[in-house]
Amino acid sequence: MTKREEFKRRLARVFDSDLRTKQWENYADYAIIGLIIISTVSIFISTFDVSPVCQRILHIIDLVTVVIFTIEVTLRIWAADELDPKYKGFWGRVRYCCSFYGLIDILSTYTFYVSLFLPLPYNILKALRVARLLRVFRYMRSFRL
Repeated sequence: MTKREEFKRRLARVFDSDLRTKQWENYADYAIIGLIIISTVSIFISTFDVSPVCQRILHIIDLVTVVIFTIEVTLRIWAADELDPKYKGFWGRVRYCCSFYGLIDILSTYTFYVSLFLPLPYNILKALRVARLLRVFRYMRSFRL
């Protein structure tokens, strides 16, 4: 097994969404959940009239979380075939992107980059970023039922 394949296999263990196991990868899951909550709270706070200093801090939080989620979602798509064999190959990854959680990942993360090229209303972008909150359901066993 090459180093690349080993790295991909380890990423798949990080992205397995199983919080019941006792493995170090759960810390990555908890960090993702924490970032989702921080991002959502900062978006809600930004809807109020706040001082310019607070607006700047919220903007920095938004940028940092977008960069982290971009890396996480991109790696999740790349390692999707290790999560489930039906996501093997290019069309498998497209299938993953069209799944419920894949669409949430794409809409809540990559729309930031679309807004750099297309004039989208900022409120729409905020609403799509709040969709990140739906990503928490990935870790809740009761939601999967």
